[in-house]
Formats: sequence, structure tokens, C-alpha cells
Amino acid sequence: MQRQFIEDLGVPSAWLHEARATYYHYYGNMSKALEYSNWQRAHLIFTTSVVHTLFLSANHPELWRLAHTMEEYKSEIADWDLGAEIYVSFYSLKDALREENSTSELDCLDS
Repeated sequence: MQRQFIEDLGVPSAWLHEARATYYHYYGNMSKALEYSNWQRAHLIFTTSVVHTLFLSANHPELWRLAHTMEEYKSEIADWDLGAEIYVSFYSLKDALREENSTSELDCLDS
């Protein structure tokens, strides 16, 4: 109902999106703020306010989800290679090593 009311008023969805990002950023819900920000701003929030908390608290699935979501829009993010790409590369390498180790362990069992 609220969305319909806003649409009837002719408020552009981009404004609503930005307002939600600002709201969540103000109240400290950075993960939610990322969902509503433009990708450049989302990346800035991610690298300055979110990533260190997620990494240090070992919330790797959420960190991966956020970084991987932004990866699709990396062409819109000026400093992608200095921010979220580092974490995407880290987790990709970690997964590759884990797969290689499990394959090596299976090979040892076959011998």
C-alpha cells in the first residue's frame, strides 16, 4: 500500500532506493544499506564499514554474499580491484585450495 501511494505521487524509484540506503546507513545497518545503494556507494560502504566487521567476526558466508553480489556490477565500481575484488579472489582461492585438498585426500585413499 505504501509503495503504491509513493508510485501514485510520481516519486522515482531511484529516490526511494537512495532514501532507504540513507536510512539504513544512518541506523547502522550496513548490510541492508548495501542492498539499496548505488554500486559505487555500496562498494564504499562495504570497504569502509562492513567488510572488516564481517571478516573479523568470521561471518564469511555474508562477506562472500555481499562481495559476490557486487561482482556482477564491478564495471560500475571505480576501485573494484582495491576493495571487494580482493575478498572475491581470497574466497575463490580458498575454495580452490579446499577442493584440491579434498581431491588429494581421495587420491591418497585410493593408493
